[in-house]
Amino acid sequence: MFTMTNNAQYFFTFFILVVLLFSASTSAQTINEQSEADICPSFKSISAKLQSESSEGIWDIAYQFSAEGPGQYGVETDGEHIYTNDWRHDATYTFWKYTMDGTFIESFNIAGVTQIRDMAYDGTYFYGSNVSMTLYVMDLSNKTLVDTISVTCAGISGVRHIAYDPELDGGNGGFWVGNWNDLGAIDMNGNEIYANIGPTITSIAGSAYDPYTEGGPYLWMFTQLGSNTVDIYQFEIASQTFTGVMHDCSDAPGFDTYYGVAGGAATYDNGGMFTLLADIQQDPNLIVAYELAPVHAEQLHPPVAPFSAFIPARYAQLARVTTLLAEVRAMLSDDVPEDVQATLDEVEMHVSNASATANTIYAQDQLRTAGELLEYLLATL
Repeated sequence: MFTMTNNAQYFFTFFILVVLLFSASTSAQTINEQSEADICPSFKSISAKLQSESSEGIWDIAYQFSAEGPGQYGVETDGEHIYTNDWRHDATYTFWKYTMDGTFIESFNIAGVTQIRDMAYDGTYFYGSNVSMTLYVMDLSNKTLVDTISVTCAGISGVRHIAYDPELDGGNGGFWVGNWNDLGAIDMNGNEIYANIGPTITSIAGSAYDPYTEGGPYLWMFTQLGSNTVDIYQFEIASQTFTGVMHDCSDAPGFDTYYGVAGGAATYDNGGMFTLLADIQQDPNLIVAYELAPVHAEQLHPPVAPFSAFIPARYAQLARVTTLLAEVRAMLSDDVPEDVQATLDEVEMHVSNASATANTIYAQDQLRTAGELLEYLLATL
């Protein structure tokens, strides 16, 4: 714990920690009565594209589990729990909560939220849509609808698949979104960044962001293509093209060769191994965790000079914390009250958490919390 009897040294240490942190771094649907899956109208009508170009070096299965029944199209995680959601209009429950090893905890509803497909997580809230041009902002831990966002993106017929990308909009974050056969990008307020790019791979059911696999960042598109209708394709964000890397998820033990079909997708840091969750629609749904790449900070951004790390817009949370720290420092004397010291210690903990992870989403969330605590201090000093 830092003691505030030496105010200057405290803030100097804080500054160095913060610098080091970044210097290193509803459309047509066909329902299969057996699996109750949400199926692309072109289901099984497209040949197994690019299967010969599959990259098998990174697809070790970390774990898998069966969901509590069929119809659970989407999957997402905050690193503490895994959530799935039921896409059906007559579902008894819309959301299902599991431990990180797939043990069922509970099912629940959120008033005003139904028929969600793929989901995304930005470090604070979950996002999803019912294949409309409305995003639902959800706090699944507290089972509440936080907000809705109207989406404007030319050529996008509805938001079915969604992936949070912290680098969009100059580092302010945004989403890659689209329906079965389209893909565009929007900012956090739903405004268009990229109109539909007309992806060459279609039947996209789910998508997820990957900044760690070599050569990235990438999106992984979980599609209903191929002879088994569970092919994941790699999309290079910089060139906005598919790379030819593909994996057929029918390798998952328990895959239903007749009824299994792609659903939602998610990615997260699984104890230092960046992992992709693929939600296979069958009865019951099958959630498979594939290992993609080790999580290393140097894979995110090349090293930069300390002060230049404060310049890019993508360090908005970092800049905010730095500014607030300077304002708090100007208001404090060497004799700091215990309650203020306790809050500063909590701020230090969140900044340290951000410095210790290479997970961009988690780091942003920790810095956002640190900023909120500093704003509270400024309001009370």
